[in-house]
Amino acid sequence: MISDKALTTPTNTQHLMELKEFVSKAQETDLPLLQERMTQAGSRCVSHFTPVHTSESMWGDRDTIKKKNFRKIMSLTVLCNKG
Repeated sequence: MISDKALTTPTNTQHLMELKEFVSKAQETDLPLLQERMTQAGSRCVSHFTPVHTSESMWGDRDTIKKKNFRKIMSLTVLCNKG
């Protein structure tokens, strides 16, 4: 899973840079593709089934929060490794 790999603790600077590259690629290519698939799956469901729409928006919000938190962690890690 993307989240499992992204949340691993890097063992060294090289591993950190590999994780950073992996996350960047996932954000640019994999996540938009997965989001499109979720949207398509949601549109195939019955439109009056409110929990599907609510659940879908909750996942989107959760994903945004995870991205922001990961960016903060990466920034702090890079700053710490420069020192």
